[in-house]
Amino acid sequence: MQREAAMMTGIEVLTVRYLEPGERAKLRVRACRQPGVYIEGAAATVSATSADPTVLRVEGDELVGAAVGRATVTVVAAAEDGTTCEERLEIEVVAGAARSGRETAPHPRVLFTEEERLRLKARVAAPETAPPGVDVARIWRELREEGEAYLRETGFRVTYLNAPDVIDVSYPLRQPAPLPNPAGYVDYPFWTMYSRRIEERLVTLSTLYGVTEDDRYAAKVRSMLLDLAAYERWYEFPRRGAEGNLSNAHFTIGVASAYDAVYGTLSEEERSVVRTAILEKGLRPMAIDFGNDDQHNIIVAKQVAMMIAALAIVDEEPAAGKYIERTYDYIRTYLDQRVDSDETEGLMYNNIAAKHLAQAAVALKKACGDASLIEHRFLTEVVPEQFFYFQAAGGEATFATLSDCHPKLDLSYIMSLLAENASNAAAMWYVTTYEPAKQPLLLNLSRGTTPAAPDDYFRGRESKAFPRIGWAAFRSGWGAKDHMLGFTSSPSAKGHNHLDQNHFVMNVAGEWLIRDPGYQDYRPGPKNEFTDGSVGHNVLLINGRGQSRRGGGRLDAWLTSPSFDYGRGDATDSYEGSLRRWKRSVLHVDKSYYLVIDDIALNDPSDRAELLLHGTPDIEQGGEKLAVGAMLDAAAPYAFRGERAAVRVAGWTSAPADAAVTAYAGAEEYGPYVTYRLSADAAGEAIAVALLEPCPDGVDAAPERELRVEARDGGLLVAVDGADRIVVAGPGRRVGAAGGGGGDPAETIRLDGALGRVRGAANGAWPAAVALADGTRLALGERTLLAASSPANAAATYEAAAAELAASLPQAATIDVALPFAPASCVLLGTGEALPFAFRPEDGVATIELPAGEHRATWRAAE
Repeated sequence: MQREAAMMTGIEVLTVRYLEPGERAKLRVRACRQPGVYIEGAAATVSATSADPTVLRVEGDELVGAAVGRATVTVVAAAEDGTTCEERLEIEVVAGAARSGRETAPHPRVLFTEEERLRLKARVAAPETAPPGVDVARIWRELREEGEAYLRETGFRVTYLNAPDVIDVSYPLRQPAPLPNPAGYVDYPFWTMYSRRIEERLVTLSTLYGVTEDDRYAAKVRSMLLDLAAYERWYEFPRRGAEGNLSNAHFTIGVASAYDAVYGTLSEEERSVVRTAILEKGLRPMAIDFGNDDQHNIIVAKQVAMMIAALAIVDEEPAAGKYIERTYDYIRTYLDQRVDSDETEGLMYNNIAAKHLAQAAVALKKACGDASLIEHRFLTEVVPEQFFYFQAAGGEATFATLSDCHPKLDLSYIMSLLAENASNAAAMWYVTTYEPAKQPLLLNLSRGTTPAAPDDYFRGRESKAFPRIGWAAFRSGWGAKDHMLGFTSSPSAKGHNHLDQNHFVMNVAGEWLIRDPGYQDYRPGPKNEFTDGSVGHNVLLINGRGQSRRGGGRLDAWLTSPSFDYGRGDATDSYEGSLRRWKRSVLHVDKSYYLVIDDIALNDPSDRAELLLHGTPDIEQGGEKLAVGAMLDAAAPYAFRGERAAVRVAGWTSAPADAAVTAYAGAEEYGPYVTYRLSADAAGEAIAVALLEPCPDGVDAAPERELRVEARDGGLLVAVDGADRIVVAGPGRRVGAAGGGGGDPAETIRLDGALGRVRGAANGAWPAAVALADGTRLALGERTLLAASSPANAAATYEAAAAELAASLPQAATIDVALPFAPASCVLLGTGEALPFAFRPEDGVATIELPAGEHRATWRAAE
């Protein structure tokens, strides 16, 4: 077999995980002076033996699948100086893929089919035929400029945000030598960005060749493919193989896509070389993830790469069929589970995962005509809704940075695919508004659809809760002077999640005024403590310490409606016993202002409880800008000012509190924040209420709202501007006694639940809006306004001859709604379906039966 030079300290064996009976795999072995540093020459003898030749045979330098089963292959390299090194491969021989009836189209079939290629040529030749709003002429001009630059370049440099090292790349491409880890890192992934840069070049040049048929582009692609085929491996860390290596996915996607696009220009020998590299360096090592149902973005990327690579070569490498079937099962299961999953890595990694999934899904449709993945609800509904609901207000294309995320995201790929394949009008609006000249539009959008701005597309549904992942977005709209608040109390405990349950951010008129530090700094020290830990988020510290358990939150009650949005997060488990309870309720009232109510129970009354609020650096109270170290008047409002907009904050606490402007030592660059130090009662209980007023034109242009909070009957009465009265049950209780009404029993709010709201209703008038959170009854005096047979979240708004009910029901319930008129009909909003109901004229109550879930219904009086 092979022979390698002496001075050997180890060997690298190219990973083989799975074979099928009759499938052959070349045994690739290199002797090393140190990991990743190869010994040139031939002075060591390599031998291999199979523990079970009936399952797996060794024939010369090839491994041959014999029968279904498992076998261990021992590889030994012996140098002339007597040094020996040994590696073992655990290989499973599996049955070949069951033929599913999928037939592949001829090449090309990954980036585009032949029919799509011809349509693409036509669009480039006549840009005016492109969908309105898509700037094909500019995209093509910039793509040509990029491609010509790639043809001219003799190399390029890869730089890194968190490392001083660079990779200087020159042509012909050569496998990079290992680089030392930056301080504080283990296995820093230098190859991830390096492989992405190569993938980008391969896809761009292949696209240009497809449109122009200019052999210069094909020649460059051909040389890059042959260079990459000569690499020893496409994963960065030999001891880990393809585990945790994104480079394997990027190299494989780039090579497979380019191989398919320039297939007709390659000789039979060149095709064989590249195809073998795709199989040996791409597919076989990544098969480590066969049967791995982890939804981490790296696993997703590798599964997608296997799908695309197998589709590119399966007609000439039938053994690649098992990769199509295995990855299809993974992707389909992933999509099914993510609809109801409690895991999320934030919008940035949602975008990365969705883009990869869509790449595989659309490639499967192109290659085999199978649209079952690209039409899946997770891609067509769940993903785009998260992006739109957590987008900034003010027409700005920035996003809430919950978990590891940057505020700006390139959504051109996924949005253009949705516009084309799902006729998603909001996605079409997004790309034509923000990304009309991005390259993915050239490949993905040939017809498009009529665009609709989010205010039109989501009309009447401006807010939304995502209870499984513990996120909620409460917004007034997407327009120039609108606002949104993003709230998280999540059970997700992935590596890109932060210690930030019950945290929130706020955007007003396009400016992020209540903030999150964004993508964490992974280097140990104060910046990591701030960006990943609780101290950099709008949460609670106990005795100077934050949350210790990643995840641990849950959104345990929620409601969205035209007049009242509500979400309650429970982050108690995130503190792993350092407190007895922390629940945070966020209310969005009449699309005008927010109330944040914190219900805290300490282990000991002497424990130090501190609520943090991070905003803009411009913190102002009483007309003066406050510096770090300044004390605030906790009883007076203050503001976080942006460039134009602002948010005004007023607060109340159940016992005296101190408030100060603080900065975190070693992470001062992230700006100052406000720290409230709370006092608890003898039982360790504390409540804090904050009124947050969005001011799109600045605080000077917004009249100050009046916040009044009174402790009554074991609970709270919160009044805003005298018109809104909100009764909150006492700490840890579900039943609140009477509150409000100025002593008039007929105007006293009575509550069986966590929270009730009545707007208006002064002097016997009918209320304009009512709401009940996690409760069974809300009454005004003796008159029931809302009631449910089991704890429910519901809100009703009234007009002269119509009333709208919004309900979020954990389980099926009978709902009673008081009406100021005799109803003639009740219909389900969205479908127009008539709903049966009963009406009691003697007390003006309509009764309706609803299943678990979220519902909107409207009663109308007879004309």
